[in-house]
Amino acid sequence: MEYIIITNNDLVLEILAQENVIFINSGVKEVFETARDYINRGYHFYVHPLSLNIEVHKIPVRSLVMTKQYQSIMDEVSMIDNVLKKEFCPFEGTINDFKEIDANFIKEALRR
Repeated sequence: MEYIIITNNDLVLEILAQENVIFINSGVKEVFETARDYINRGYHFYVHPLSLNIEVHKIPVRSLVMTKQYQSIMDEVSMIDNVLKKEFCPFEGTINDFKEIDANFIKEALRR
């Protein structure tokens, strides 16, 4: 399967160090904005972007797997627009736990 990973998690970039990783040196909001741009180019989510059951606007890192080979049944643009309407909270605390959870989730998703 051909895919891209859009992430602001440097641990994902380090673990997967591949040319199909698009690193966003900014916040989660910018990760979702970039994903919306890729949806407009014909990409779809390979894994549901809200599947971690953590409020997206309250976490500091996020990785999204996207592909052109899989057709999603969800309204991806509307979902992202709803996420982007939220006020993103500045994160204070230990970021490493979030990075580890995000990286493990992506590794498991790519094993399918």
